[in-house]
Formats: sequence, C-alpha cells, structure tokens
Amino acid sequence: MADRATPEEAVAEAAAFLGGFRTLMLATCGEGGTPDASYAPFVRGRHNVFYVYVSQLARHTANLSASRQASVLVIENEDDAREVFARRRLTFRCTAEPIERYSTHWDRVMDRFGVQFGEVIEFIRPLEDFVLFALRAESAVFVEGFAQAHRFEGELLGRLALISDGF
Repeated sequence: MADRATPEEAVAEAAAFLGGFRTLMLATCGEGGTPDASYAPFVRGRHNVFYVYVSQLARHTANLSASRQASVLVIENEDDAREVFARRRLTFRCTAEPIERYSTHWDRVMDRFGVQFGEVIEFIRPLEDFVLFALRAESAVFVEGFAQAHRFEGELLGRLALISDGF
C-alpha cells in the first residue's frame, strides 16, 4: 500500500470524509468468536470516540458488553465510487465502554444525539433497553483507492481527533 499524500493531507482528507456520515458499520464478535455485522447511527466525540445508542435486543449490544471490542467502518456509497473495487473507506479498531445511564456524560451525549437526529431521540432516549457506548478508536486505516492506504496510530490518530467536530 503506497501513500501518495503527506500524512497531514491524508489526515485532513480522512477527517473530511468522516464528516459526511451519520451512521457507521459495526463489526462485533459474539460467543465462540462468531462475527456479527450491523450498523448504528453515531455522534462523534473528542479524541476519536464514536458514541452509539443501541438496543439490548440487538446482538451487537451483547457482543459489545461481553468483548468490549469493535471495528467501525464508514464507506463511500457505491453510486459515488469511481471504482467499486476501491471504494473510499475509513476503518477504526475500537474498545467499547458503556456510559452510565443518566450520568452527566450520558446526558451530554444524548443531548448531542437529539441535536443531530431530532425527535426520534425523544422517543428512544427513555427506553431502558438501550445502552450508550463510547467506541474509542485505537487505530485507523483510510483507503482512498488502489494502492492508497494510510494508517493512523499514535500522533497521526491524534491529529485526526484534533480536526474532528466532536464535543
């Protein structure tokens, strides 16, 4: 995988790309290593944290609670891609941490969900079967096309966080 942009250019491009999404693809691992793929709306916090508010009726919620690990993917729409085999995408490896319901942190994040997603949040916010998770990115890979991949760890991942519109 060849880098064709400077690290600063790749970070700026990845941040702009990520800013175009309201949902993420979520990969989790169930009992015995069984993989599960799903999606969730998210709000982004500081320091490359994705917050998801998910129902305990979903397998991914049980998986996040048990393993505390996830992979997050945002990917270019097929119709917008120059080449379907090389769609632009950003993948994060994350650790998952539940946020205590009705804590100050929970209230602040849920208020942000309300701003971003509107009245549906008023309906699901009080539902006791929903859990708020912070998915903390530990590393990321941004693929811009064939032979154009950029790995973000440490300082580069930190730079990606600084460009974010998180709270």
